[in-house]
Formats: sequence, C-alpha cells, structure tokens
Amino acid sequence: MMETHPVLGLIEEFWASRLLNLPTRKFDSSFGIDGLAVWTDERLDLIAVNAKVHGKGSFRKFVRACKNHWKEIHVWEIWNEFLPDALTRYGFLWTREEFNGDELEGMVWRLSENTHDQKRHRRKNELL
Repeated sequence: MMETHPVLGLIEEFWASRLLNLPTRKFDSSFGIDGLAVWTDERLDLIAVNAKVHGKGSFRKFVRACKNHWKEIHVWEIWNEFLPDALTRYGFLWTREEFNGDELEGMVWRLSENTHDQKRHRRKNELL
C-alpha cells in the first residue's frame, strides 16, 4: 500500500524491512530525492538517499524541507565522499549511535543546536 508524506512524497514498504522486521520505508520525494528512511513526528533517520538528477540543488531543497518538518535529522552510513561537506554546510555534525548492538556513524542536525534554523522553524509554524 502506498501513502503520501508532505516532505518524503510517495511512501511504500521496503521488502527487506518486512523480512527483517524493521520500520524502514522507501520514499520518493517531489524534490527529486528518493531513498530509505525511518521517522517519527520529531525525528527523521535517512538510511539511504539518492539524487535522481545530480547538480541541480535537489538535495539542498530536500534538506531544507526536512528541517522545516522535523526537529532532528540523522543521515547514517555515509559512503558518498561529497556528502559530509554538504551536510556540514547545512549545519550537521558527526555523531555515533548504537542500534541493535552495532555502533553506527553518521551526521545529525538538531533544531535546538541551530539558532538560525530555530527562527525559520518558528516562522513556518506561525504561518500554519
């Protein structure tokens, strides 16, 4: 069954998630970014992301929309050599977290640590 999320776009079950009993879902956003993610109302965990068209600013727009929707965003297991620099420019910091006995390394953005983003987030919520 497919659903629609305001930021992540079309959502569907990921076959391996059912097999492994994990909450990971596939998404296909209107920003030209697709991938795998887990989310709650407060937090987004991006497991895999892909820009369908490279070099068009799609990822920047996608991250901006995510920042306006969630208070905490994690990007895990970064294999793309350019992604850490981009995420750092967007206010992300390196982090480690334990999941099912394994230590994961990735980058995190938290609204509480980004004053500029706090103002934008408040303004967006005032408009709603």
